[in-house]
This record gives sequence, structure tokens and C-alpha cells, in this order.
Amino acid sequence: MSNTTRLENQILHFSKAKKWDKIEALWPQLTETPFDEPEFYTQLGTAMVKDGKTDDLKVWIMLVVGACQEKGEYKTLLKVCRGILRAQSEFEDLRQPLLTTLRELYKKAPRLEEYIEASGLTRQEGLYKPLLRFLQYIKCSEGEVFQHAEWGEGVIRTLDLQEGRVTLDFTKGGEKSFSFGGVNDFLKKIPRNHLIAQRLLSPRKLAQRAEDEPVEFLKYCLKCLGGKTSRGELKEYLTQGIFDNRKWNNWWSRNRDAFRFDPYIGFRGNPSNAHLELRTEPKSFHEEMVQAFLEAEEFSRQYSLLTDLLKAHEAQPIPDSLALQMIAALELKVRSCKPDDITQQVEYLYLLQDLHATLKTASPLLEEMQPEKLIQPDDGAADLICALTVADHQLRAAQNLKQAEPDKWVELAESLFLSAPSRLSQWILRDMIDDGHLETASHMAEQLLHRPYENPELFLWLTRAVRDGKFAQLHVDAPEDMLFDAVIEFIEDTHKRIDHDDPDSSAFRTAINRFQNFLMDNHYELLMRVFETYEQSEARSRYQALMGSGALSDSFKMALDQVLRSVRRDLDETNDDSTTGQGEHLVTQKAFEQKQAEYMNIKNVEIPANSKAIGVAAAMGDLSENAEYESAKERQKVLFRRLEALEDLLQRARVMEPDHISTDSIGFGTAFQIKNMDTGEIEEYTLLGLWDAEPEKNILSYVTPFGRQFLKCKVGHSLVVVRPGGGSTQYKVLSIRNALLP
Repeated sequence: MSNTTRLENQILHFSKAKKWDKIEALWPQLTETPFDEPEFYTQLGTAMVKDGKTDDLKVWIMLVVGACQEKGEYKTLLKVCRGILRAQSEFEDLRQPLLTTLRELYKKAPRLEEYIEASGLTRQEGLYKPLLRFLQYIKCSEGEVFQHAEWGEGVIRTLDLQEGRVTLDFTKGGEKSFSFGGVNDFLKKIPRNHLIAQRLLSPRKLAQRAEDEPVEFLKYCLKCLGGKTSRGELKEYLTQGIFDNRKWNNWWSRNRDAFRFDPYIGFRGNPSNAHLELRTEPKSFHEEMVQAFLEAEEFSRQYSLLTDLLKAHEAQPIPDSLALQMIAALELKVRSCKPDDITQQVEYLYLLQDLHATLKTASPLLEEMQPEKLIQPDDGAADLICALTVADHQLRAAQNLKQAEPDKWVELAESLFLSAPSRLSQWILRDMIDDGHLETASHMAEQLLHRPYENPELFLWLTRAVRDGKFAQLHVDAPEDMLFDAVIEFIEDTHKRIDHDDPDSSAFRTAINRFQNFLMDNHYELLMRVFETYEQSEARSRYQALMGSGALSDSFKMALDQVLRSVRRDLDETNDDSTTGQGEHLVTQKAFEQKQAEYMNIKNVEIPANSKAIGVAAAMGDLSENAEYESAKERQKVLFRRLEALEDLLQRARVMEPDHISTDSIGFGTAFQIKNMDTGEIEEYTLLGLWDAEPEKNILSYVTPFGRQFLKCKVGHSLVVVRPGGGSTQYKVLSIRNALLP
């Protein structure tokens, strides 16, 4: 009774003193949180039966039973029954609650009702012995696993209720038969979810779990094996029915680092036969980070870990012993580089410099080798700088080279500008301006503004900077209409490169979104100013091209349509907006809910995450040369613009219900068949809102120029439709139906 609480101890104390009124006063507390120790109810029940308090006992126990049933605590209820029936087997009021409990707890047992009937639970006067028989049947059900000292693990194949015997198939002893007494005396029950049991019952499922979640699988193994084991012992367990030797070696090699880096897995000794332990407390921050650093094979991973360690050093100093381990590891990396692998040597020497500067820990190698001396202003200098994998290292290398050969720097900088990573190119342009090389800087900037495809990210940065007046010193000939044409051309060309089956196409989609967002800057200022300068015919032509573009999203075109019509009232011959109220747009319920969910995700998930990213990037310092900070801030603008646009569109959205759709004429929510009078072919289109459009499935937005031309047409009506790509086609409307009905 070591698990009893103060309340249960009080009740047992009063039962010995026969102070039943005291127990009655305490009993409501017990029903609030029923105790789950059978021995408690046995002791109490024995005392009350002995003192002739059987009726009170039954009333009190049924209160506990009722509380357990109400809360669905069937495991506790079964323990209550086991305890009280041992003291009072004839307890008829418990029969139905007990049967309900057993059916709930063991509903997956294939022979459940057979066990209940054979045990006598439905008919015998006393309930205690039938309950024990039932639990014995459950314990010995087919598929349960037991362990024998000599024959190893065995699975129960048959259970004969009439004879009271079970037959097991052992891994070492073959088929054996036992009575229930023999099972209890000679065999140890292995829970079904234990590694040893699962190895017999579901080896394939276990192997798949090991592949899908190797770290969690190892923790599961350690828990089953008492919290600790060695690699050799683990191999022995897993190569019995789960892996063969080759698969085991492959699995261990692939996941060894992940095991070592997990804070809740202790990993000591030689990796070939490590001792593994399931920790109750995680490793310290420094232990975990330094161990990860020492084991990391990729430079990018080492750089990231070292950067995090050095950032935390001021608040949480790195122990000297760990610092020396990292110094030694980095020196070994440098000495292990091939002589002609200058890039790798430079990268590791920069890490050594950072470590030495922060920790003031001596590095003998830095006295022999300096990265500055490895970077020479020859034909390969630009390639070497761009080959460095860390932006900070690229800047340092460029600065080192400039200091070493200032006369050759201008020519090298110009060759680097268009092709270098964005952060390095930004620094180069600022550096050229600061040093007074304005003609060269202007030429570099003008080249980029005419060719966004050379370096899209840099193009967007420079265009915004020039627009905001940050580089007033530059003499750049980049008219707004030229910038607009360059952006649209980039979007269209990039869209053509998207392969919907290619996962790498996500980079192209991201680029399109970024350029599309650029056009949205300052409430579409560039677009508005460009369209104000167009002649009527050119404005209409460009408008039609934008509205018919497959590269631009429908939501963008919807907003763009309103913006352009606010500055050009002459974009088409008809300006009939009677389809909706002022500023409204029509949507389906499904599309409205999807956009609501997107709005809430941006507001509650993406913007907070972006704010955190800005804080992390700002902590790096030197915001003027901080690409991570600028990228995060740009992302912030995009998110807030998207949030603002969605909020506006959601406020102006009018959800159309299926029963509000009229099929008298073509309009929102209708599907219609039309005959191409030029080819004789029958075409079918559906007209929905900007959020529902899927042009590839002929689901059109009613606000696009192509879709608008069909509005209000009735069956039998003939019309000439201007195609988005140019040309016209005569159509005849054949039928109209409600597209929102099933």
C-alpha cells in the first residue's frame, strides 16, 4: 500500500477503529478522484463485512463505480471491482458495471463474448472467481507473447477454454502446451507493445518504424530494455527478425550522428560499440552543441553550430576544455585539406579566427597560416570568393583582396557584381560609391536594371533602393516603362520554366511571387504611373495582356483591375459593373473559408514567426550588411501587404449560395456550353470568382476580360469574343446550368 495517499490512509485508519461515520464524511472526496489500488478496497471491504456493514459498503462502492463510469475511467473501475470482490464476492449490483467495463477495456479481443460466457460472469452468483478466470483467458489470448527461461519467446497459437490449456510456439523450443497454472508458474508475460513481443508479432512494421523515425525508435528500444544497452546488445535484439546484418549496419551508420546529437540519448565510448542510455535530463547546451560541432561533416553545419555557440558565449561562457577541443578539431580540418583546395582552407581559417577572437584561446596554426595570404588577385580570385559558402566569409575575402591589391580591385569588383550572391554584390556597389568610382558603379547598376534575369534578387533590391533615393549619386538610365517591361518579361519567362511535376519549380514560383509583390509596392505606384503615360490603344493592349496572363495570379489580377481602372477609365468599351455592388466581388463559401484560413495563418503564424526571424537577424549586428535581416524585413513587407490585401478582399467578398444562382443568363456560379462557330467544337466553361478560378480546367473568373464577355448572355445568344492572346472567335450559347449544385 505504498501508493496510498493521506485520504486513503485516513479511511483505513477509521475502518480499523470502526468509525464508519468518519469514513462516510470522507467518502465524497474519494468519489471525486477514485483510488486505483485494489488492496485498499479489499482491506476496507473485509473490515466492513466483518462488522456487518455490507449494505453501507455496497452503497459507497456504487458511488465510486458511478464516478468511474461518468469519467470513463474503466481501468480504475476494474481495479475497484477486483479489490472489493475479493472481500465480498456476492455483489450482484456490480455485475452489469463489471461486464460493461470488461467489454470496453477488451473490445478488441476476438473471443471476448466467449470468454465472458465461459468464465461464468453472466450467471454465477459469486463474481470474484469468474473475474479471475476471465482475466486469465485475456492473459492467454491467441497472439499474446510469453518468455521461457530455456525456450525463449513464444506466441500463444491456441487457447482451449474447455480444457484450460494453451499452446505456444517458441522460437527455440518449438510447440509446447501448458495449463493455466503452468503459464503462471513457468512463463513471463511480455506486453504486446514491448520490443521483444513486437519482434515476433510485427517485424515488418517494426523495421518500417526504425526507418521512418530512427531516433524515436532507438528511445523505444532503450525504454523496453531497461533504459540502457550497448550497440552490440542492440544489434543482437534487432537482427533477430527485424534486420539482417547488412541492413543493420546500414541503418546504424546512417543514423549514428542523429543518435549522438539527441539530448535524451547518452552515447559513450567507441562508436563501433557505444554504450547507450536513455536520459531523464537532456545534455547541457554546450555539451550538445560542441559534440554536434565535432561530429558534423559538412562545413555549413559546423559554421552554423559555431556561430550559435559564439553568440551564446557572453551569457553562457564556453568551458575552456570544450573550446580547446574545437580549436584542435578546426586545426585538424585545415591540415587535412588538399593543398590545392584553397577555398576550404580559407573557410576553416576564418572559423579559427572567429573562435580565437571571441574566446582568446591560442591557435598555433593561426601563427603559421592566415587566410588573407591565401587569397591572391589572380584570374581565379572571383571564383574563389563566390565558392565560399558563407556570406560573411565572402565579404571578408573581398575586403582582404581589396586591401591587398587596391589597384586591381575595381576591375575585379565589376566582374563580380552581376553574378555574385546578393549580399556581396550589395556591398560591392556601396563600396564603389564610397570610394568615388561613380561612373563604374552607375554602369554596373544600369546593366543590372536592364537585365533582371542576371540576378533577380539583386535587381529587386537595387530597384527599390534607387526608387527610394538611396543612390542619388548614380547616373542610371532606367525609365519606369523599361523597368515595368523588364519585370513582366521576367515573370512570363520564369512561368514558362515551371514544370508542375518538378519539385524544384518551387524556386521559380517564389521568384514570380517576389516580382509580383514588387509591382504591388506603394499601392501599385509603378504600374499606375506607367499606365498613365500610355496612349489609349496601348493601355488597352497592355491591360488585356496582363489580365490574360497565366503567369499572374487571379487575386493579383483582381486587385490590378481595380487599380488600373482607377487611373484609366478607357480600358475597354464597356464599364458595366452592375454584376456586383460597389467594390464587391463574388465568391463561393469554400473559397471564402479557405482565404479566411489563409488570413488567420498569416496573422497568427507567419507574421509572428517573421518577427522572431527579424529579431534573430538583428542580433547578428551590422544591419547595413546583413542579408538575413534585409531578407526578413522584405518578407515582413510581403506578409503585411498580403494580409492587407486579403483583409480588403474578405471585407468586400459576397458569398453566393447555390440557391441564389440564376440560370436565365450567364453569370457567377454558372457552367455553360458554347459552340465555336469557327471550328464547330463544343466548349464548356464555368464562371466563378477570382479565388475559385482554375483556367487549366476551364473554370474562369468573371472579372477577367475573357470571362466578362460572356456575362448576361442567354441560351441561343451569339457573340464575338476577343481572346486573351489576340484574335477573336464567334460563339453561340447552347446551355446554362447551376455550377454550385452537386
